[in-house]
Amino acid sequence: MAIKIVEVGPRDGLQNESFILSIETRTELISRIYSAGVMNIEAGSFVRADHIPQLAGSNQVLSEITKLSDLTSIWLTPNERGSIDASSSGASHVAVFVAASETFNNRNVNCSIDKSLEQAALIIEQAKKRGIKVRGYVSTIAGCPFEGRINIGTVVKLTKN
Repeated sequence: MAIKIVEVGPRDGLQNESFILSIETRTELISRIYSAGVMNIEAGSFVRADHIPQLAGSNQVLSEITKLSDLTSIWLTPNERGSIDASSSGASHVAVFVAASETFNNRNVNCSIDKSLEQAALIIEQAKKRGIKVRGYVSTIAGCPFEGRINIGTVVKLTKN
């Protein structure tokens, strides 16, 4: 049995902060995590800078960290535009997600669970055509900050898609 650890702090952690780190500081953070032995890092996201300014410049971060050999940098692509931007920036791994909460989906990516699934399928299809590996996940499975408890049936249904 193998265990794969994926550090998501440079993406998930930073997007929730009120301050914005420079490209250089974000690159240094990723380099330090890598130096600590973590080889799989969700390093950023290809999203609109006006929506999540903390992750603006992910294409520059990607360019800077390509020198770290054996690093698998993963880039969240919540929509088709993000997928295209990640691909044109040279990403070899992307991530897609669907929340188990309708409210979380609507507040996070402005669409329903069903629409998020459609979007994820499109991104996966595009990534396969480009030779890009995809990591998929379901968020808010244990609870939602807006809805509270999540129906386990919804989680099971989403994991089977």
